[in-house]
Amino acid sequence: MNNFSSIIDEMKSHGMITPIKRIIISIPGAGSVLHNAMEYFIGLEGKKLIWLPEYDEVVKWLENSEGKGLFLFGSCGQGKTVLTRYAIPAILLKYNRIVCNCFDMNAANKNPELVLSKRIISLDDIGTEDVSNQYGNKRLVFA
Repeated sequence: MNNFSSIIDEMKSHGMITPIKRIIISIPGAGSVLHNAMEYFIGLEGKKLIWLPEYDEVVKWLENSEGKGLFLFGSCGQGKTVLTRYAIPAILLKYNRIVCNCFDMNAANKNPELVLSKRIISLDDIGTEDVSNQYGNKRLVFA
């Protein structure tokens, strides 16, 4: 097999697309870390944490993401916003020094280029957003 590792810089210099190294999330003790984060952020709202079975799937992802993203879905009141806007971004910053840029979908569609320029993003309220209409160009960040 030929060695192509030396060609990446040249490909970049020509503006060619090159593979992006996957980011692996691996947090030891992710269960207690997530529990503490959720308890803290929900406590800021004057509420008590009720641990839902769905959170165990988030723990598994935090223990080993395998370079894959995380998609949360469910009915209202399940903690998705607390997870995506506060708990997970705080955990990623504290334990992996990873900045996760969080966007509400209505705000994301107002400036899609900003969202698409970020490497790690969290999108909240998918499906509730308006279509971006800038100078007659209609666009959705999450189509």
